[in-house]
Amino acid sequence: MPLFNLGFRPFFLAAGLFSAVAMIAWGFAYPGLITLPLNLPAMFWHGHEMIFGYAVAVIAGFLLTSVRNWTGLPTPRGWPLVGLVGLWLAARAAFWNGHLLLAMGADLLFALALLLSLLTPLIRTRQTAQIGLMSWLILLLASNQLFYLITAELSAPWLPNTVNLRQPLMAGLYVLVAFVLLMIGRLLPAFTRMATGGKVELVELAGGTQTKSVMTLLMVLFVLLAPNWLNSPTATALAEITALLLAVLHGYQLWRWRHREIAARPLLWVIYAAYLFFVIGFLAYAAQPLGVPGIVATHALAVGGVGLATLGLMARVALGHTGRDVYHPPKLILPMILLLVTGSVLRVCTPVLFPQFYLQGVIIAQFFWVAAFLAFLLVYTPMLVTTRPDGKPG
Repeated sequence: MPLFNLGFRPFFLAAGLFSAVAMIAWGFAYPGLITLPLNLPAMFWHGHEMIFGYAVAVIAGFLLTSVRNWTGLPTPRGWPLVGLVGLWLAARAAFWNGHLLLAMGADLLFALALLLSLLTPLIRTRQTAQIGLMSWLILLLASNQLFYLITAELSAPWLPNTVNLRQPLMAGLYVLVAFVLLMIGRLLPAFTRMATGGKVELVELAGGTQTKSVMTLLMVLFVLLAPNWLNSPTATALAEITALLLAVLHGYQLWRWRHREIAARPLLWVIYAAYLFFVIGFLAYAAQPLGVPGIVATHALAVGGVGLATLGLMARVALGHTGRDVYHPPKLILPMILLLVTGSVLRVCTPVLFPQFYLQGVIIAQFFWVAAFLAFLLVYTPMLVTTRPDGKPG
């Protein structure tokens, strides 16, 4: 069955479908129109499933495909891939129905199976360059299990009594941001060079590897400090300073990457737009002492940053690995991206510029998110469930 020929196919399809369905459910639950069958506040279900459901599915599809290319060794396909997707689906269904322990178990089995599928070929081929990427993935999956432990009131005695549901959720988001930024840093130079026919070479910041190391260290500090596990004002202040430094460095990096050749290529500039939202998110986090609501930083990072980056990544990878022309994408790609950009702008700006219309702004932003992913499904479902037109495997 073509759908299970390679990891990106079922996971990208599942991610797109789940993203739309989960946001529709949240769109009705948020204003109180429906009550979800959960045993925790709906906002935590929403945040958890966008991070550990949708985003993890995108990452799984991307890495199962990329590791195969990096190592030349197989990753799950056929029935093993069906089983992997089944575990992910089981966790989503169990959590939706309030069965926390079942969801926790299914997500744990999924995490272990995914890591085994990825680490085995990487270790066999000694791909030490992927240590950073895999470390962030392990932390992301561990954050999910910590969330379940706290939700099910099974917290280990070594956890401080200041830990609550929000902290592992936010830790998961910040780890996800770190993972996506690392992917962008690796992929964007090559994407840009190929898309522009070699006309554009992205320029690194002065200092090269040393500057990258500083940015990585700052990101690690932010991930450790920002969830504020001990409810410490000092940790909060240090996280805000770290966020400001990250905003300055990544903002300057983005400024050096600007080029007019990028504007005509939606599958390219969508990644730059995501990068801009990451910068805005860090700035908003640093500006909280000035009265900027924390929700602005959260959604700049999550909706604008992660949302645009993952949608753009799925759109490009699916075209390339199904034998389509990534440089002349389907015409619906541009409206799809513009829908999500518009929704991201609304979600970030409404709390600051139009707080009196906050509820309306959230609902409209949700509509744009759903519309963007329905457009993705309309374009990509036929590609993902059928064989490549060039007859090649994949």
